[in-house]
Amino acid sequence: MIVKMKKTALICLLSDKEAALDKLQELGIMHTEMTQLVESRERPALEQLTGKVDNIIGMLQSLGDGKKKAECKLSGKEVYEKASELAAKRAEIEKQLDKLQRDQDSLNPWGDFSRKLLTDLRSKGVNVYLCSGTKEDIGKLPEGTVYEVIRAGKNRIYFAVISETELDEGALPLAVLPDDISLKQAEDEIEKCRKNLEDIRKELIGLETGLPQLREYKEEIDEELDFFRVRDGMGGEGVFAYIKGFVPVPEIDKLTASAKEHGWALLIQDPTHDDPPPTLIKTPKIFNIAKPIFNFIGIAPGYYENDVSVVFLIFFTIFFGMIVGDAAYGVIFLILSLICKWVFRKNKAARLPINLFIVLSVTTIVWGALTGTFFGLPQNTIPDFMQGFNKLSNPDIKDKNIQFLCFLIAAIHLSFARTWKGILQWNWRSPGQLGWAIIIWGNFLLATKLIVFPEWTIPTPVFLWIYGVALFLILVFYVDWKNVGMVLNFPFSLMGSFVDVLSYIRLFAVGLSSFYIANSFNKMGSMVIKGQSGLALAGLIIVMVLIVLIGHFLNILLALMGVLVHGIRLNTLEFSNHMELEWAGVTYKPFKKRDQNSPDNENTDKKSIEK
Repeated sequence: MIVKMKKTALICLLSDKEAALDKLQELGIMHTEMTQLVESRERPALEQLTGKVDNIIGMLQSLGDGKKKAECKLSGKEVYEKASELAAKRAEIEKQLDKLQRDQDSLNPWGDFSRKLLTDLRSKGVNVYLCSGTKEDIGKLPEGTVYEVIRAGKNRIYFAVISETELDEGALPLAVLPDDISLKQAEDEIEKCRKNLEDIRKELIGLETGLPQLREYKEEIDEELDFFRVRDGMGGEGVFAYIKGFVPVPEIDKLTASAKEHGWALLIQDPTHDDPPPTLIKTPKIFNIAKPIFNFIGIAPGYYENDVSVVFLIFFTIFFGMIVGDAAYGVIFLILSLICKWVFRKNKAARLPINLFIVLSVTTIVWGALTGTFFGLPQNTIPDFMQGFNKLSNPDIKDKNIQFLCFLIAAIHLSFARTWKGILQWNWRSPGQLGWAIIIWGNFLLATKLIVFPEWTIPTPVFLWIYGVALFLILVFYVDWKNVGMVLNFPFSLMGSFVDVLSYIRLFAVGLSSFYIANSFNKMGSMVIKGQSGLALAGLIIVMVLIVLIGHFLNILLALMGVLVHGIRLNTLEFSNHMELEWAGVTYKPFKKRDQNSPDNENTDKKSIEK
């Protein structure tokens, strides 16, 4: 259910606007809108700080080594300051190290030599010039000079030019060398820098246990930043300041009572279609596990659209089970989910995603058991009690029946979207939605006849009646004949409805590919030990196990990718198109303080919403 909103404007004295915002933030019920955004001293500094804290959090997370460490006694701010200081020191040392390594590279061909010795020789009339170039460069040296090759590379020669007279340095291919350091000094400094970097790395790893405090500090900054953004976005007129936004209808009484208490003026209106109210979804508690899916893909229905989260969850669960398709994989998922549920039992944010994965795991087990699929093993190699439901596991009829089931799910899913849309909008166009639902069932029969069961004998008049009645309802009640684009697009919509039904065959195809990949890796493993015996067999068994384990691990990853691509697509594209959903919603995010109960999508004040 999408909770109804009221468009609200709160007016207070300009001198009291910060106090009013503080009270409004404590209420935590208004989704605010920016009237303007004036520059201020506080906001840019906080925006810069929150970015820096994010960088430090990311850095500490990447340095984690998984080892148990002593509990961090520092506050979040102290962790940030200490980590920032170490990061700045590390950056300076890395810059120094980069210069030293360049110096080392340029000095390496010459070995360790004394610049003082070269200076002393020059004072005694022996001029030594260190050069690098090609054989052609050596041939162009001034007369009366001698040279000594120090090192010859593939493309470059390093040599010393010796002369009793001073030479024009511009005429020589002089090597570019640092003046202030020798090779030995560079190597010593490099070693020192690396040791310092390792010490800093260890200190930063030690700060990893301060991540909870650091995240809390980040939340404090974000809360303060949110306050200043809203403050800087308030409108003003003379001695008055005002803020606009949206408040859930069940929370209006709270806002009204607070306005009376603090002397604010309120303007409360019903939003119009020109307004962009945020979307607040209230689902029954049992279906709250749908929220992680929407959070992951980052979509929300528009305020004037319909909440399909329950239907989305039900069919996504079915799609997940069919795409992964292996009961053994489902058992693995379930065990991992239960372990995570115990390990993260105190983490409220992890509760819904883990519960969702438990449900998905059970669905996978059920489907795998029905089809008799366990680690991609052939049907004749598993016990009788694991053979599954005959019509879904018998190799002779299994594929046909699953294809039929895919088209049946398509018909139910898509026709439900059309029928539900017709009931929800309930106007003169509703019979047109019924016509589309009938079209979909006609497409189901046609797809089944053409692809799955060609032997079906469905009389032609049946199709004529189905499509005839459906087209009559659509053309009379659905098509807007004044809308040229809709009229021209109608034939393509008809073809698209058939393609949408066919699209559900992907559930069979992806599930089948998962089975054959698992089966292929099993065969590869068995081929390794085929015909072997003795010690060779013992060694190759280890190789076989590794091949099978790696193969199944990769197959699980591919199956999960298949869920993301296909399981989500069937809901967000095919179903949503027939439900006429655009997913253009803005998620309701109230202006509130941290850890505060408010009726947002993640933490809903149940009593208030149900009132």
